Amino acid sequence: MFVSSQLVLNEQILSPAPYTRELMLQAFLIENVSLLRLNDAEYSEPNVLTEELALKGAGRSKDGDGRIDVLVSYEPGTYGVVELKNGPINESHVDQLTRYLEAQTELNYYIEELDGTSINDFSLVGVLVGTDITSGLRNRVEDGATISVNGQMIPLAAIAVRRFRSKNNDVLISIDTFFKTPSGRYYTKYEFNDKVYAKGRLALAIVREIALKNSVHDSDALDHILGRETHKNGMFDNLEIARSIANADRKRHFIAEDEAISLGNGERIAVSNQWGLDNLQPLLKLAEKRGMTIKVVR
Repeated sequence: MFVSSQLVLNEQILSPAPYTRELMLQAFLIENVSLLRLNDAEYSEPNVLTEELALKGAGRSKDGDGRIDVLVSYEPGTYGVVELKNGPINESHVDQLTRYLEAQTELNYYIEELDGTSINDFSLVGVLVGTDITSGLRNRVEDGATISVNGQMIPLAAIAVRRFRSKNNDVLISIDTFFKTPSGRYYTKYEFNDKVYAKGRLALAIVREIALKNSVHDSDALDHILGRETHKNGMFDNLEIARSIANADRKRHFIAEDEAISLGNGERIAVSNQWGLDNLQPLLKLAEKRGMTIKVVR
């Protein structure tokens, strides 16, 4: 029996072009962190906190050196421990990821230090990334696999990253994400102007609506309308400042070209992406006072 598969792009046959080193895969994901998105709700806005984080409590094994490859934040209070493999991921890699999650005291300390805030009750997700996934592990993850750590059931996600190259040297990346949102957790979505948003994107849409409908001239005027009490670090910043923060630390704002908001004086601003239930509520009340209709949907 002969079995073959081919991938064609613009009539060009693409051949597998795997990364030669795990560090290349790591660099690619850090540069394209949105690929670690797991759903369109609480796991939809990944941001890199750090990489190569050494945990003494995790120990060494034949599969790892006690370092978390990438630590990401999703929404405030939700964090992902990412383990990378430049090859297929399997059950043994779940064991390695478990050791990182079990080093809870160290992990909690680093999350609080790196995220610049004290979080008493945050949740974790384990994320395995490789060039493929074994069928057994894939079935487990699709069925809602979890990792038991100190009485907590931590959800498990798996991502397969495949790279292909054409004879003309064009590169195509294929991403397959496997994750089942935990059934015991409620994820709120909102409908606004006939579109459905998670918390962060909803905040962006509300601020954009206020800025445009009120023909806001500058950031001081917008700041006056919004009020700083709704967000301890401010709801927005100058776009270039927000981008410099992302380069020096991590992305804390919506900084893409189509996410920026232009004000009357030509200034461009970036809205914070750090939104949870607590700091979103005052913004929802402000939107309601200004006649905006926002519905909670499931």
